[in-house]
Amino acid sequence: MQKTFEMVLLSELKPYGNNPRDNREAVEKTEESIRQTAYITPIIIDEDSVILAGHTRLKALMNLNITEAEVLRVTGLTEEEKRKFRLLDNRTGDYARWDAGKLVKELEEIRFGDADFGWEELIRDLEHPDMDMEEKEGKGLDGGGKLLLRFGSFSIPLTEQEAALLQEKLEAYTDAYGYVPGFVNWLLDGAGS
Repeated sequence: MQKTFEMVLLSELKPYGNNPRDNREAVEKTEESIRQTAYITPIIIDEDSVILAGHTRLKALMNLNITEAEVLRVTGLTEEEKRKFRLLDNRTGDYARWDAGKLVKELEEIRFGDADFGWEELIRDLEHPDMDMEEKEGKGLDGGGKLLLRFGSFSIPLTEQEAALLQEKLEAYTDAYGYVPGFVNWLLDGAGS
């Protein structure tokens, strides 16, 4: 495999025809990112100028009327390696998590002008995840109502003892760290034991 940086006309780049990512919502944010910090991360292409990574950046650059940009050309990959890279380059970022405390500290002195990158919403979601306990009427195993722990599309029945223990663990965590993000990992790693 070889990698080289090149200046190319954006009109010469070829989007990958089976790109499974719908990036329409991200293009405007990417344009604003380029306006505020410049074009830093290059589009990655193969030997035939087909995009391996950077479809959103290409659309943003074109919307900004930029006709030429530096790209990273990668040659020597098999077709399977190219397909894997396209998928993994996008998917691996989905596994990263934000640390609300560090994010708030990082954002304290940074201003984005009128651009809305959704930081307040993200912090709110991190501090108050889509998880709640509620009591549902109906027949549980004991014949009475049941407590449900809900997050996303899941509803998990809990006993009153489990709900009390979970609440106790959450309070211990927030007393120690001051915020909610990271609580589930803390529990799963056994620190809550």
